[in-house]
Amino acid sequence: MITIGKQSGNHKWMKLNSHHVCTHCKVIAYELKIGQMTLKRGTNPIKTVCQLAPIKIDFDYIEIIKCDGYGKNFLGLVEGKIKKVIKNNPKLINDVRGVWIQGAYKPIKILTNEFKIVKK
Repeated sequence: MITIGKQSGNHKWMKLNSHHVCTHCKVIAYELKIGQMTLKRGTNPIKTVCQLAPIKIDFDYIEIIKCDGYGKNFLGLVEGKIKKVIKNNPKLINDVRGVWIQGAYKPIKILTNEFKIVKK
């Protein structure tokens, strides 16, 4: 069994009957001790941190280090290109997987391993 703190891992817990469910990633946990969540048996250990929870970012620009995306919307995303991060759109959530930027025609998500943070 994997036990994590109720306030750790970016999970947002919602109580359902005898268990809790993260509203972001839908992982199931039980609160056997106050303040400690025990993840359902067989849960992947990577789920100790919610991969879908929005994060607060304190940077405005990123530099592309590589881009594995393809298609007309990814044109011009070459190594070294600096792009502004989209922050204030509730439909485009920046999370631990990546951030949203404006592509050639519409917003696209750049994955965490494809950029580095630029402080301006």
